[in-house]
Amino acid sequence: MAGEGKSLRVSPDYTIRAATKDDLDDITHVHKVGFVVEPEALYRYPLRNEYPEDYFKWTRKEYEYMLEQPEKFVVHVIDGSSGDQNEKAKKPVALAVWNVAVEIKAGFSGIRARPSPQASSFESDMH
Repeated sequence: MAGEGKSLRVSPDYTIRAATKDDLDDITHVHKVGFVVEPEALYRYPLRNEYPEDYFKWTRKEYEYMLEQPEKFVVHVIDGSSGDQNEKAKKPVALAVWNVAVEIKAGFSGIRARPSPQASSFESDMH
């Protein structure tokens, strides 16, 4: 099931499958509504309510970066309906992420793409 294209129907209404980049907006939405009071989110994004576009952008980048490293991260979603009776298409309504190679250093993180005055000195210290 870890490979793309495979899925497992767990009920008539829900299917588990590997996430793809096409799911990024839905995954980010699930994260935003599902992890509202998670201590890590409160710490990392204390101003997420004042700057919801930034919160969405950087949370989406975090999941994108995970999807770009399948040797390190496994990201699965559960597809289900959004609750709208007229909507036939299913989309991600839940997600799970596993770091399957904890000893492998993660690749590029979007955090370095954030503009800051310290960025150039930080980058030079890293090399």
